[in-house]
Amino acid sequence: MESNIPLMAWRIFRFSLRRFNVFASLVLIIQAIILLFIGRGSSGVRPVTISYLTKDNLASRAQGQSVLAQASHHLVSINLLYLVAAFLLVSGVSYFLSATIFNRTYKEDLQVNYNRQRWIGLAVSTALMMATIALLVGIYDLPSLILIAGLTALAALLGLLLEVVRPANWLSFWFGAGAIVLPWVVIILYLWGAYAYGSSLPVYIYWLLITMVLLFASLIVNTGFQRQKIGHWENYLFGEKMSIVLNLIAQTALAWQIFAGTLH
Repeated sequence: MESNIPLMAWRIFRFSLRRFNVFASLVLIIQAIILLFIGRGSSGVRPVTISYLTKDNLASRAQGQSVLAQASHHLVSINLLYLVAAFLLVSGVSYFLSATIFNRTYKEDLQVNYNRQRWIGLAVSTALMMATIALLVGIYDLPSLILIAGLTALAALLGLLLEVVRPANWLSFWFGAGAIVLPWVVIILYLWGAYAYGSSLPVYIYWLLITMVLLFASLIVNTGFQRQKIGHWENYLFGEKMSIVLNLIAQTALAWQIFAGTLH
């Protein structure tokens, strides 16, 4: 299966696909364990709230009629350290399963240019990543967090749909791209609000967001090239390895930027 990968691509990706998955799995899981040991959990605690309408007693008495106002209730506190460890572990376990227990199914899927395990793993891990980023920029409202995580997971599942449907339905690709863009629009609006009405966020958050936007865009481009069979991506395995590399870089970069800015 790998013998027809162009020589240049093969020099970049020398490992067999099975060892590639094992390598990615070990890197991610080891990083998660290290972060759990050295991270300062107390500095990464964020509140999760829910907003609701309630009667404003003072305004109601002043106006002589019932006046509603928005209120917020603290539901729970979430430690960013555990969220970071969670998305690293989810991807690490996913790659490990592809190389071991589900390796036969994994290989059979790849032979027909199809990989359900990649997209399911990405759906969960990227949803956790986006929820973590949202908490970092101050999005604490539970429904908003659910929407951001849900749209991100939907984008990955639409990538799966793109591979399942033959011939490829490119509407699912563009809908998936749109689904991943919307959470970023919300996050950018929060950044703008912090700048316009409050105080600027720590500089590392801006660099973190730029890095993540570029890497998420790279994953979208990789998927498009893989389905269009452009250049080295004519071989499905090249796109598969590129997906693993880009995901590994994205999760590593996010984890250690959060550690450097918040958890150390």
